[in-house]
Amino acid sequence: MLTETLVAGKDPMWEGLIRFLIDLVALFILVRVIYYRYSPKKEFSFVLFLMAIMIFMMCLLLQHADVSMGAGFGLFALFSILRFRTKNLDFRPMAYLFTAVGISAINALGVFYDPIRGPILINGIILVSVFLLEISMPKDSSAKKEADGDK
Repeated sequence: MLTETLVAGKDPMWEGLIRFLIDLVALFILVRVIYYRYSPKKEFSFVLFLMAIMIFMMCLLLQHADVSMGAGFGLFALFSILRFRTKNLDFRPMAYLFTAVGISAINALGVFYDPIRGPILINGIILVSVFLLEISMPKDSSAKKEADGDK
């Protein structure tokens, strides 16, 4: 009965909750299983979780809202200011941040025939890709040592 309600789209609150749970599982795998294992910056995992959860909630809540072009530019300007007020990130943490935000946006805004299998399949493809890239393209520690030696 729950699956029929979700597929028929009769109760958007349950569908949003299921999507959020799928998002949290995908974020846990991305951050705690993959990122935390291969990154020396463990404290960044908090930021990844928090940014992804906020993006998911904003996308979910603004999905059916009529947002004007001015409000869209205002949000863009706000995020741009926040970006310039923070320290620069290395490429890998920035890629993980983009991936976490992308997963959350896909889970919140994606239109799937089956609201459970669709996001699981898409998240699985993304997570397997990240894992395969992480193990096949390890960081080059010699380049980092040379850059640190030049300072």
